[in-house]
Amino acid sequence: MSAPIAAARLCRVGRNLLKKGKPRKYPEWKINSGKQIVKVFETNEKIFIFQYNSLSALEWNDFRYDMGKEHISVKVFPNEISRVYLKDSPYKNIAPLFFTQTAVAFGNQVNIKSVLKLFNRNPRIHLLGAVIENTIMNKDNIASYANLPSLKDMHSELLSMLSQPSQELSRLLETNSSNLSISLEQFLKQNT
Repeated sequence: MSAPIAAARLCRVGRNLLKKGKPRKYPEWKINSGKQIVKVFETNEKIFIFQYNSLSALEWNDFRYDMGKEHISVKVFPNEISRVYLKDSPYKNIAPLFFTQTAVAFGNQVNIKSVLKLFNRNPRIHLLGAVIENTIMNKDNIASYANLPSLKDMHSELLSMLSQPSQELSRLLETNSSNLSISLEQFLKQNT
């Protein structure tokens, strides 16, 4: 058996490998940024992940202003940190979307049709995917979801469908009783 090689005699690559084996301590700002991205996903109903390519400062500010009018916040998170923290969360399937110049738009009371118009207006902004009510969606699913009627409209339609048979039954019962009373009145008039 030979004696173990001293660390000082290892090549530079070997030392790097040994150093990489130690757990890394991340800076506080990276930890806070990672916690913040997970919090965004947990506290908002609608989160859009998009890629922005070569936007000027004016275009970026205009886009943020337009999104703000729709009650949507826009934030850029570091991609590597986002991937690391999202892989350990329920949103691990959306983590691969965070690459190159990626940003997140999020909000709760969002009109999806108007948001899609904002994304389509600028050719340098590409919608990659979204998490809407804890469901991960691609661009096609988002467009389909935007074309669905609102929940309020569906409730009113369901209510009218459910009340229609009872209204019909009530009308039929009232028709018979009113016919009977008219017939009795005519009978009384003829006999008197």
